[in-house]
Amino acid sequence: MSRYDELVPLAQAYAKGFFSAREKAAEDIVLLVNGYCSYLGVPPDKVQWFNVDKDFKVSGEPAIGWAGEDMQEVLDGFWGCMVAIEFGAHPADGYLKQRNFIAVKDEGSKLGVRLGKDGRVFSVDRSDPKSGLVLFEHWFTSTKDELQRAASGSHRPIGFLAG
Repeated sequence: MSRYDELVPLAQAYAKGFFSAREKAAEDIVLLVNGYCSYLGVPPDKVQWFNVDKDFKVSGEPAIGWAGEDMQEVLDGFWGCMVAIEFGAHPADGYLKQRNFIAVKDEGSKLGVRLGKDGRVFSVDRSDPKSGLVLFEHWFTSTKDELQRAASGSHRPIGFLAG
């Protein structure tokens, strides 16, 4: 058996675990974003999922974009991707979209969650939907603060794009 032949089954075992962990993280992010939409009071039938970089269509309805195909392993066992929330502002002229990087870490019955550049780790109990409230309140407050700064002209992290 060659040295290469020794490495092949190790690489295959690693790949299986890698893709399994990435898929689980994507599922966890979808559940978190759905929970956040519920927290915001957006009815599930009004939420449209789209690829954040490819297939967005201006609709004027609440929309969630995500780059699930670009899910990446980040530090300390976290997996993350970009999530965008479209606010349906001026649908005839364009749309207003806020992007957040959200990363999750499987911690058994709990999920570690990081939002954006904030190094804070939120702990969400998988069996208790209400355990995400602290995260959702932080996400809401951060978004509201960014929108207020953008509206005042002092900060422009969010932009209008032609639709």
